[in-house]
Amino acid sequence: MKEERSSGIVLKKLDVKEADGFLSLHNYPTVCGSYFEALYVKGESGVSFTQRLLWLSKCAYTIRLKSDPDKIIGACLIYRDINKGNQHIFGGTLLPTYRNKSLLIEAFNQIKELAKYCYGLVDLKINKKVDEQRQVFLPSTRHISVVS
Repeated sequence: MKEERSSGIVLKKLDVKEADGFLSLHNYPTVCGSYFEALYVKGESGVSFTQRLLWLSKCAYTIRLKSDPDKIIGACLIYRDINKGNQHIFGGTLLPTYRNKSLLIEAFNQIKELAKYCYGLVDLKINKKVDEQRQVFLPSTRHISVVS
């Protein structure tokens, strides 16, 4: 397999046709916030879950490697957090194999540009979450405003 860091990622607008692949990501809690987990209803179909996320979020995208653009390795979106004063928050998740390779930070940077040019959002935050059980951590960088 090619090195993910050098190959980069592609964001693809979430489509209901990919609902089952997208739903399978809910088994891996979000690295940033808990948006995907909080919206899943036990026993829900992939289509219902995906439609609700498309309805509730500003923009929802699947994350794929440029070297393998047909395989969904993660997902990300922008949502408004009413508990944080209606701030626009970036949420995302990656399959465990692809974590700790800066791919989610790359997704954030791409979404940040989309948010700025497509939605007029200049202040996008990340809700930093450390999941001790799964040892998942998204590091803070100087490019990311962290909301705790």
